Amino acid sequence: MIPLFSEEAASDTISALLREDREIAVWWGTWAECTVAISRFVRENKLNEDDEATARFTLNHLGFICLDNQLRRAAEYEGFEVLPEILEYA
Repeated sequence: MIPLFSEEAASDTISALLREDREIAVWWGTWAECTVAISRFVRENKLNEDDEATARFTLNHLGFICLDNQLRRAAEYEGFEVLPEILEYA
């Protein structure tokens, strides 16, 4: 989820996926991890006040995206739809 509010290798891929599917589910701990990451980015001056507000708004309005190949395989094995279908940056 971090690539949605911080310029990362997967930012374009994740943003496009979110535009296509607004009903994304995330791991239960994602919100807490992202909240901590946003606060860290603010402390490191990687996000200004406006960007922080946008990041927190985005985080609070997200519905699961998996970028880890091993976790993706496990989820597919269990029958979950794994998004994005192809990791273009991997």
